[in-house]
Amino acid sequence: MQGWRRVAAAVLILLLVAAGGAALLVSSSGAEFLAGTLGQLSGRRVEIGAVDVHLGRTLEIELVDLRVYEPGQDAPLFRVDRAVGSEGWPRLLTGRVLPVTWRLERPVLVIRSDARGGAVLPALPPLELTVEDGSVVWTPASGEPIRVDGLRLSATQAPLRRGVVGSAIGNARRGDEALVSFAVEFDGWIDRAELFGNLEGLQLTALPIPGPRPRSGTASGSFELAFGRGVAKGSVDLRAAEFALELPGWHGPIAPRDLRLEGDFAWKAGRLTLDLRPLQIDALGVRGRVTLATGANPRLSAALDLDRFRPGLPDDRLQLLRLVGLRHKSWADADGRAEGGWIEDLRFELDVPLEKLVDTLAFRRVPEPDEIRLTARIRDGVYRPNPARSPLEEIEAGLEVRGNSLWISGLRMTRDGKPLPEIDIALEGMHVFSHLPPDERQPPRGPGVPIPGLATAFASLKGGAVDRAPLVLALSDFQIGYAPFVLPFRDGEVLLSFPTGRVVIEEAAGVLGGRPARIAGAWDHVANRVELAIRYLDGEAPPRVDPGGVWASGGFAAELIHFGAWPVHGLVGGLRAEGADVELFDLAGTLEGGALGGRGYVSFAEPAFAPYGFVLDGRGIDAAGVVRILEFEPGTLTGVLDADGTLAGRLSPERTFLEDADVRLHTVVQQGTLGNLPATVLIARLASPLGWTGLFGRPLPCDEIRADLDIRNGALRTDDFTVQGPELRILAAGEVDLLSEDLDTNMLVALLFLQSVDAVLERVPVVGRWMLGDKNSLVAVSIRIEGPWEDPSGSFVAPSTLQAPVDWAGRMIGGGLRRFRDMLIPASAGAPAPGQQPTNNGNADGSGPRQDPGP
Repeated sequence: MQGWRRVAAAVLILLLVAAGGAALLVSSSGAEFLAGTLGQLSGRRVEIGAVDVHLGRTLEIELVDLRVYEPGQDAPLFRVDRAVGSEGWPRLLTGRVLPVTWRLERPVLVIRSDARGGAVLPALPPLELTVEDGSVVWTPASGEPIRVDGLRLSATQAPLRRGVVGSAIGNARRGDEALVSFAVEFDGWIDRAELFGNLEGLQLTALPIPGPRPRSGTASGSFELAFGRGVAKGSVDLRAAEFALELPGWHGPIAPRDLRLEGDFAWKAGRLTLDLRPLQIDALGVRGRVTLATGANPRLSAALDLDRFRPGLPDDRLQLLRLVGLRHKSWADADGRAEGGWIEDLRFELDVPLEKLVDTLAFRRVPEPDEIRLTARIRDGVYRPNPARSPLEEIEAGLEVRGNSLWISGLRMTRDGKPLPEIDIALEGMHVFSHLPPDERQPPRGPGVPIPGLATAFASLKGGAVDRAPLVLALSDFQIGYAPFVLPFRDGEVLLSFPTGRVVIEEAAGVLGGRPARIAGAWDHVANRVELAIRYLDGEAPPRVDPGGVWASGGFAAELIHFGAWPVHGLVGGLRAEGADVELFDLAGTLEGGALGGRGYVSFAEPAFAPYGFVLDGRGIDAAGVVRILEFEPGTLTGVLDADGTLAGRLSPERTFLEDADVRLHTVVQQGTLGNLPATVLIARLASPLGWTGLFGRPLPCDEIRADLDIRNGALRTDDFTVQGPELRILAAGEVDLLSEDLDTNMLVALLFLQSVDAVLERVPVVGRWMLGDKNSLVAVSIRIEGPWEDPSGSFVAPSTLQAPVDWAGRMIGGGLRRFRDMLIPASAGAPAPGQQPTNNGNADGSGPRQDPGP
């Protein structure tokens, strides 16, 4: 303002010379004199083509071809073809000598940018202006200049206050592109004003904004603006048409049908703030504040709340999932599979350097935790991950993205009316997760059929007894494509444990969704809850091998696994899952010191239990250990056991192993002992001066013990139990109830003695004759034992001839004993000739003679 006071003083001097001075001014030397005087007072170079002064009711000064230059610049800062200023004499007489009323024809004003990118406006006193066909050119800090042409402006003094009121219309261009047409009303002046206006056809492609510009689109609407002393604020209400914005790396343009911006803005000290009320992008409504800090290190921050929306709508209107899906195809796939529900309580926060904005939103860089945050909640969701299966329904979850991490909390859902486990997921590595390879980020194929027995099978592997450590299972080269895991997992090394009621991923490393990752977590199948922690690693994954129809495979190993009470050590093998069945093969381990191998399967097709079946082969097993497993008295059996056969049953957390086990084994024990025989309750009373150890309760030495054993419904049954030893041979059949507290027993036993004990039994009155028969030679004693294994009741079944007990044993115990016929009945004992029908002089219970057809 001081400069303009000096200009006023110069004009006053010119007025004092009145008529004589007027002649001077209109001369060429007068124009030069005035230009020089104005230049000295303003500090700029001023050129005037001609000056004319008209004296009448007002003083009127006409300037022709006025140009003002910045020092050292060749292009004028301001130029006008003709400027006419006038002032009334009363105002002049009060000392206000500078004309305030000017009419400008075809003026051109150039506005420079300061270091922060703001406009530097000339300092002028309030003037009453009439501008015709004016132009304003603003050269921003970067980009092409913005030019207003065809400017028509009318301004008059504001009553009782400093400033002017008026209106202006014009057209703006940016470079060669049309930018906008505007109509404005204003109140104020260059240093402080309020503007109200309308915009038509604002070309969004030409806006001087940093970063990517729209590919197309125009906007129209209204605005308000108030500024003064480096501060500006206002509001906008704009609606866009045919808007399209393409961003690097996005799958398609952001092209909403409806785009409307209602908001307030403010500019102060190089900081632009925009309060959205809202920004509406089709179905996506955004409210909140966006702040752009300009200057040497421009930075963008935002705190936005988003309207709730429904995913999966049939039209093509944008909402958040579809908007993010334009960048990340997995989100677009998720929207395509959604069939209902709401996503609500959405909040987005951002604070990032402007140059890193696009890379941050696209997760092409690793953002800091305070640079980006998104929270949301899902309610009443319906989602169909597989077109061939029923959808997931009643989906509820909380979601948060913070920096490079993702949390999904309290994810609940049902399928076919049944609740699925509640899931909590913590994922670190959004910069990897957002860029998974397309062929591996699709939901995995899975079994292709329901597998409701999976949870049941895992529940049955619980630790059990309080003194038993949980099962720990190591998986190698493991791959699984189970749909609830969302992403396929392959090339994995996994360590699992099975404490009571839980499955715990102690550690896992492999390829999740096509990128290396580490995983930890737990599945509490009692509480029906899953927790997962995923950390993506930088680096590439090995090539993927198509698993075909196999949805899970790999090797497994367990230091100790219990099949009921049967502890198997060092079990290793392989698994392969197709459909509802998991095949287990190349099994190898140790049971009580011996080698155990085989193969089998587990089925998850049933909801209440998981059927399984194995073919097993065991060699060199400690028979005493097997007795201990079956909870018989120690010392009952010793030796080296070989066994082969089948093991089947059902894994169920509600039933024990023996309740559902179906075991069929052929067993052989070599060089062992047999003790604690229930038969000794009866025969140990016999005198034995020859030291017959078996009759005194001491272990009976055995060269070989053979048995075909069945365990069904908790009962141990044998129809072919044979013992060969130097002191006693035994044939037995019957069963032991392993589920009963006292091992309830029902057995038929035939004891076949050596003839060296005949002399001992001859001395026993009555009993000796009954056992030896008419020929005074002991061949066999047949015994039925019933009741508790430790203290059964027993009764003799005494034959009177040699042939009778063998025929009885063959009939009662089974055809498996026929191979012992020649061994037990020498030819000299009177064996029948081939084809001859044997006879029996007494029934098995001693009730009297009858004809017996034999075995």
